Amino acid sequence: MNYQVYEFQTIIEEYVKAKGTPHLFVRVVGPNKCNNVEKLNKVYDLYRHLVSNDVFTAIFNSEFFIMEFETVEEADRFLSDSFPNSPTDGDPDYYIFGAVYNAQGQLVFSNEGE
Repeated sequence: MNYQVYEFQTIIEEYVKAKGTPHLFVRVVGPNKCNNVEKLNKVYDLYRHLVSNDVFTAIFNSEFFIMEFETVEEADRFLSDSFPNSPTDGDPDYYIFGAVYNAQGQLVFSNEGE
Protein backbone atom coordinates (compact mmCIF):
# COMPACT_ATOMS: atom_id res chain seq x y z
CA MET A 1 0.00 0.00 0.00
CA ASN A 2 1.32 3.44 -0.94
CA TYR A 3 -0.02 6.65 0.63
CA GLN A 4 0.93 10.08 1.96
CA VAL A 5 -0.25 11.56 5.27
CA TYR A 6 -0.93 15.31 5.52
CA GLU A 7 -1.60 17.06 8.81
CA PHE A 8 -4.31 19.71 8.81
CA GLN A 9 -1.75 22.53 9.19
CA THR A 10 0.06 21.34 6.06
CA ILE A 11 -3.19 21.22 4.09
CA ILE A 12 -3.93 24.84 5.01
CA GLU A 13 -0.40 25.99 4.18
CA GLU A 14 -0.38 24.23 0.81
CA TYR A 15 -3.84 25.55 -0.11
CA VAL A 16 -2.89 29.14 0.74
CA LYS A 17 0.42 28.84 -1.13
CA ALA A 18 -1.40 27.47 -4.20
CA LYS A 19 -3.88 30.37 -4.13
CA GLY A 20 -1.03 32.87 -3.75
CA THR A 21 -2.99 35.30 -1.58
CA PRO A 22 -3.14 35.95 2.17
CA HIS A 23 -5.81 34.03 4.06
CA LEU A 24 -7.38 33.94 7.48
CA PHE A 25 -8.12 30.46 8.80
CA VAL A 26 -10.96 30.49 11.33
CA ARG A 27 -12.03 27.87 13.87
CA VAL A 28 -15.23 28.48 15.80
CA VAL A 29 -14.17 27.28 19.24
CA GLY A 30 -16.20 28.95 22.00
CA PRO A 31 -19.66 28.86 20.42
CA ASN A 32 -19.22 25.18 19.53
CA LYS A 33 -18.43 24.33 23.16
CA CYS A 34 -21.26 26.38 24.69
CA ASN A 35 -24.08 24.17 26.02
CA ASN A 36 -26.28 26.96 27.34
CA VAL A 37 -28.81 27.89 24.63
CA GLU A 38 -29.56 31.32 26.07
CA LYS A 39 -25.85 32.14 26.28
CA LEU A 40 -25.22 30.75 22.79
CA ASN A 41 -27.94 33.03 21.41
CA LYS A 42 -26.13 36.01 23.00
CA VAL A 43 -22.83 34.90 21.43
CA TYR A 44 -24.41 34.55 18.00
CA ASP A 45 -26.24 37.86 18.38
CA LEU A 46 -22.94 39.64 19.02
CA TYR A 47 -21.29 38.13 15.95
CA ARG A 48 -24.42 38.70 13.83
CA HIS A 49 -23.92 42.43 14.43
CA LEU A 50 -20.12 42.46 14.38
CA VAL A 51 -19.33 40.71 11.08
CA SER A 52 -20.84 40.59 7.61
CA ASN A 53 -23.68 38.19 6.85
CA ASP A 54 -21.52 35.73 4.90
CA VAL A 55 -18.97 35.55 7.74
CA PHE A 56 -21.73 35.13 10.32
CA THR A 57 -23.26 32.34 8.25
CA ALA A 58 -19.90 30.55 8.22
CA ILE A 59 -19.57 31.01 12.00
CA PHE A 60 -23.07 29.64 12.51
CA ASN A 61 -22.80 26.69 10.08
CA SER A 62 -19.16 25.61 10.21
CA GLU A 63 -16.47 24.78 12.71
CA PHE A 64 -13.73 25.73 10.22
CA PHE A 65 -13.60 28.19 7.33
CA ILE A 66 -11.06 30.23 5.38
CA MET A 67 -11.27 33.84 4.21
CA GLU A 68 -9.16 35.22 1.36
CA PHE A 69 -7.72 38.76 1.55
CA GLU A 70 -5.67 40.99 -0.73
CA THR A 71 -3.07 41.78 1.95
CA VAL A 72 -1.81 40.28 5.20
CA GLU A 73 -2.61 43.61 6.88
CA GLU A 74 -6.29 43.32 5.88
CA ALA A 75 -6.47 39.78 7.25
CA ASP A 76 -4.76 40.83 10.47
CA ARG A 77 -7.06 43.84 10.85
CA PHE A 78 -10.15 41.69 10.32
CA LEU A 79 -8.95 39.18 12.91
CA SER A 80 -8.13 41.91 15.45
CA ASP A 81 -11.39 43.78 14.87
CA SER A 82 -13.70 40.75 14.84
CA PHE A 83 -12.50 38.12 17.29
CA PRO A 84 -11.02 38.03 20.82
CA ASN A 85 -7.26 38.58 21.12
CA SER A 86 -6.72 35.24 22.86
CA PRO A 87 -8.64 32.35 24.44
CA THR A 88 -8.33 34.12 27.82
CA ASP A 89 -9.51 37.51 26.51
CA GLY A 90 -12.96 37.68 28.09
CA ASP A 91 -15.60 34.97 28.14
CA PRO A 92 -14.33 31.74 26.50
CA ASP A 93 -17.75 31.10 24.93
CA TYR A 94 -17.04 34.02 22.58
CA TYR A 95 -13.57 32.87 21.54
CA ILE A 96 -13.04 32.24 17.84
CA PHE A 97 -9.55 31.20 16.76
CA GLY A 98 -7.97 32.94 13.79
CA ALA A 99 -4.64 32.44 12.01
CA VAL A 100 -3.30 34.72 9.29
CA TYR A 101 -1.22 33.18 6.50
CA ASN A 102 0.81 35.14 3.97
CA ALA A 103 0.68 34.43 0.22
CA GLN A 104 3.53 31.91 0.59
CA GLY A 105 1.44 29.81 2.99
CA GLN A 106 3.39 30.80 6.11
CA LEU A 107 1.61 31.38 9.40
CA VAL A 108 2.35 34.98 10.38
CA PHE A 109 -0.07 35.68 13.24
CA SER A 110 -2.77 34.06 15.32
CA ASN A 111 -4.92 34.93 18.31
CA GLU A 112 -4.08 31.68 20.08
CA GLY A 113 -2.18 33.50 22.82
CA GLU A 114 0.98 32.45 24.60
